[in-house]
Amino acid sequence: MKRSRIATLFTVIGCVLAAAEAQAQIDADALKAITTYEFGQSREPLTVVADQTTAARLASPEQKAAAAAQLAGLLGTDATKDCKQFVCRQLAIIGDADCVPALAALLEAPETADMARYALERIRGPEAGGALRAALESGAGCAKIGIVNSLGARECPCSIPVLQELATGKCPKTAAAAVAALGKIGGPKAAKALAAAKKGASAELARAVSDAQLVCAEGLLANGKTRKATRIYKKLFDSGEEDPVRVAAFLGLVKTKGDKGVAFAKETAEDADAAIQEAAKGVIARAGCCGCRGCGGAK
Repeated sequence: MKRSRIATLFTVIGCVLAAAEAQAQIDADALKAITTYEFGQSREPLTVVADQTTAARLASPEQKAAAAAQLAGLLGTDATKDCKQFVCRQLAIIGDADCVPALAALLEAPETADMARYALERIRGPEAGGALRAALESGAGCAKIGIVNSLGARECPCSIPVLQELATGKCPKTAAAAVAALGKIGGPKAAKALAAAKKGASAELARAVSDAQLVCAEGLLANGKTRKATRIYKKLFDSGEEDPVRVAAFLGLVKTKGDKGVAFAKETAEDADAAIQEAAKGVIARAGCCGCRGCGGAK
């Protein structure tokens, strides 16, 4: 009976994959129909293409790549902006390295840059990140900030050097975006870049760096790098930062202590200011502890 069920399961899986293979090729007529699509018109041809994109995702790598190439081929045509936006959403699902040049070309125009970034953020591999970094040279204003945000969303350490350079640049908005991106990427190298960016930074940018350092420390802690996270939290806690940052750093330190977190919170709060004492009370209350010195954090 058990073997029969397993055989049936494999049969069902095989049928699903076979159906996906059969539908992976995107219908040429449907592709032609979407090239003139504008918002408000019937979405029927879009639905056909979207369904076939989903099928291609489950098909063989060759079928998936072929479907992606069909879609990417529309980006360099005179298809409508709404069509290209739809295509970019589909490439975010099945796009690959071969699609990157077509998407990178859209980064050059402000009206299509956002849709291209949406896809490039989600395409795996170094090619997509490289295209975004290359676009930084010609990008300006909001477009450049958007690219910086995308580099942060990709969380690729390869982008740390260029982001560190932008974090110490002359444009405050771009610098703030670069700092936030470094925080999202995280890791020891990003932590060092943030520490360097904080030296000589304006008060506003320094606050942004502190926020990014908290994000970075949280990522380090989540990845088991407790010692490095502790170092960041402790520096933020001890360096005279504003109360919200110090409280966040204090709570981070509590997490790094594991089972000894409540005891650490009590001990630290004894000689701390009102903001830290209040945060410590919250830690103790959430642990179900009475807060006395003798219980040692026990519930």
